[in-house]
Amino acid sequence: MADLTITVSDRDEPVFSPASENLTTPPRGYVRQGGSVEFVLASGSAPVNVTFPKGSPFSQTGPIQLGGPAQQSTQDKTVASQAPASSYSFVVTLQNPPPKHHGEDPEPPSTVSGDLEVTPDFPFPET
Repeated sequence: MADLTITVSDRDEPVFSPASENLTTPPRGYVRQGGSVEFVLASGSAPVNVTFPKGSPFSQTGPIQLGGPAQQSTQDKTVASQAPASSYSFVVTLQNPPPKHHGEDPEPPSTVSGDLEVTPDFPFPET
């Protein structure tokens, strides 16, 4: 069982379980160094990629792909035991954004974001 589960979709804010007692924008989940995080694709969501643009806390870096050709609706990741205690922002984007129409000013693909707070150990700090 994962220390933290993050449910993501192509349209809604991430849902963290267990939920944080601190209401933040963007939403934030807490996990310890060496802890496990399960990413879950919400029911009815289009395939998405989860990326950490300013650096990932996980042992294996790279985009987390949910749905799409691999048809994986969940992925488990382990926070590196040497990951600095910090906040790691992530974004959720569509794997296959709608095509651009020639001659039109396209709207950027929608993104959803959240934060993952890595702490040295439990209990979690107050923010």
